[in-house]
Amino acid sequence: MTVLLPRWRLFPREIECDLSLYHHIDIAEWHAGILSSRKLLALLDGLPDESWYKLSVARFIQEMEDEQEDAVVTDIRSLIFAQLHGQKIEVSGEQSD
Repeated sequence: MTVLLPRWRLFPREIECDLSLYHHIDIAEWHAGILSSRKLLALLDGLPDESWYKLSVARFIQEMEDEQEDAVVTDIRSLIFAQLHGQKIEVSGEQSD
């Protein structure tokens, strides 16, 4: 269940919709303990790539990757700015000019 909860928190509507649409299962079956978390994970992983859930997961992953890239670019810009202005910069716990 611990593996499933983050998915449920991020994509509850997508999961509920796709379970109903592709598997004719109501999410209430999982909430009531009729459907195991293991089975629900298998059903989610088996959804087609064009399902709302899988498209949402792919979009979420892309957004996270873009944010990481933006953070790296921001850090590099800050380092360059600091170097140009003669500030000491910490790199891996060391200081350099």
